Amino acid sequence: IVLYLAKYLNERFKSKIRIVLPCELILVIIGTVVSHFTKLSTHGVSIVGEIKRGLPLPTIPTFNHVNELITPAITIAAVSLSISIS
Repeated sequence: IVLYLAKYLNERFKSKIRIVLPCELILVIIGTVVSHFTKLSTHGVSIVGEIKRGLPLPTIPTFNHVNELITPAITIAAVSLSISIS
């Protein structure tokens, strides 16, 4: 409801307001604050928990599924090539 209301208000007052209201960001912040202070995890609501900082170190991927993926990959490449040519 809040997102539809914000979309309506943004469209209606587009000429008067120079910036678009970031309602998605505001809702995420409100949800995070409510989840933190009401301890929703104790009521059976699953939460992400602590998020690690930074990026993981780069690793070489394993090629266990190459045999299963080679045929679909060639098919997708052929279809993409034919679409781009046409």
